[in-house]
This record gives sequence, structure tokens and C-alpha cells, in this order.
Amino acid sequence: MSVKAFELVPAVERDLLMGDKARINIECIECCGKHLYMGTNDCFIHHFLLDEVTSSKGKLTYSAQKLLHKYLGLKKPVAELACRLRFGASDSALRCNSVPR
Repeated sequence: MSVKAFELVPAVERDLLMGDKARINIECIECCGKHLYMGTNDCFIHHFLLDEVTSSKGKLTYSAQKLLHKYLGLKKPVAELACRLRFGASDSALRCNSVPR
């Protein structure tokens, strides 16, 4: 017997992440509440705010708003992101690691 644990649902449109770049690879993803962080191979961290919308048919979709992106200044891909919520605070701390080449 097989059980379907997850359903794949698109959250961020490709052009919202890539912009005018010809190619980009997503190296890591971190989600913290409604905040989605993506680390890419060109050393950028992209920050999106996700809004969960349920259609009248009951299908779940997401609407993404790009809040910011930051270049880390390294020539290495972002290999790991870790988001930590601080107790009692409205903000969160984000930590990232790069892979040595």
C-alpha cells in the first residue's frame, strides 16, 4: 500500500526568481512561516513572502511576493540556509553557508 504524503505545488514563478538571467540553479531552500528563502549557485539569497490561497474547488495555490535579494560577495554557491525564529520576537535570524570549491 502506498501513501501520498505530499502534493507538489508551485510556489514561486520562474521569472520572479530568475529575472533577466539566462540560467540559475537553486542550491537550497528554507521556509520559516510565510517566508521562503532560496540560495542560488551565483551566491544570491532571494527572500519571498508566500500567501496561501484556496480556490473555490478546494485546490491550494500560492502567491509569492519578492521582498529582497542579497548578493553575498563570494564566488561560491549558497549551500545551506537555516532560519531561526527568536522567541518573543517578530523577526528571524538567517544563517547561510557556502561550499568551498
